[in-house]
Amino acid sequence: MGAEHPIRIDWFDNEIDSLRRFDPETQRSIDKISNLTMLPAKEVPNTPEGIQRFRQRWRERFDTDPFRNPIYQDISNGLVPAGIEYYLPLFFSETSSFFEYLPESALIVRTNHISEHYNRLQTDFRSRHESLGFDIERPILTPEEICLKEDEFFHHLKQFANIETNSEGQHSTFRPIPDVQVDSKAEAPFTKLKNFITQSDIPILLVAETAGRREALLEMLKKQAIKPALFDHWQDFASSPAALAITTGHLERGFIVDSQLALVGESQILGEKVTQHRRRKTSDINEDAIIRNLTELRLNAPVVHIDHGVGRYLGLTNLSIDGQETELLTIGYANEAKLYVP
Repeated sequence: MGAEHPIRIDWFDNEIDSLRRFDPETQRSIDKISNLTMLPAKEVPNTPEGIQRFRQRWRERFDTDPFRNPIYQDISNGLVPAGIEYYLPLFFSETSSFFEYLPESALIVRTNHISEHYNRLQTDFRSRHESLGFDIERPILTPEEICLKEDEFFHHLKQFANIETNSEGQHSTFRPIPDVQVDSKAEAPFTKLKNFITQSDIPILLVAETAGRREALLEMLKKQAIKPALFDHWQDFASSPAALAITTGHLERGFIVDSQLALVGESQILGEKVTQHRRRKTSDINEDAIIRNLTELRLNAPVVHIDHGVGRYLGLTNLSIDGQETELLTIGYANEAKLYVP
């Protein structure tokens, strides 16, 4: 958690073969690392500093003998007893709510029964305090110290964009996208897509999985005189007057929204979803991304190598290696650099 770059884990069968940091924009590996520390999830910092703070705040908060309390004793000995979440504020100088960790652009999806659920939670806290709060040997915090009051909770909630789900049945205004798949055997492979675009009276947004996949799709569309506007985020497209655009995102199947917007997934255009995987031989890992859709292997088409990032397909090249002629796939990069892939 908190790493500057994401980590790519390479597997050999069920064993980790290597760890690599990579750039999520280009998918290019940055370097190898020898280890990765992943700490178990827990709610309390049972570090020496956290334990010391807990002990100090306990003595400040409760006017009882702490050494007669099993929870105080367990924490002092480095143990985490059940129910410690009810004493969570004692581990920190000050506590923050979940909302303070969300970016301003966060979208919260919630049910329409959230007020009912929150009231039930508050009732549980109050009932617990009424049942156990009288025991001076086992003191507990008040409900107000443990969680936000209801008005505070909804005040924070309203600071963000919200989508409220409803369990009651609703008539769906979403419709499926018609067949727009490229027919590689036809004289005009892109006819279905072209017809959909020309006959549509609503904006259309094409969605590719990655920046590299987007560039490859743009190259194909350009040859068919289809020129979508390029957007980094769908929100930018939503606020633009563009009738046809392309962006990146995770969209398995597209759909038409309220007869106002059409989203078309890359797999709906190219057919079967394009996937990349790695092969392992007896002594080497084949670092090539295996491209299953052969329509992408066109001269100068953008391709993505898992280690070296986005380049252009330059065709096949015959090279003599150890006295043997070998046919290699050639990828071109900036400054006339070339990568030969077996």
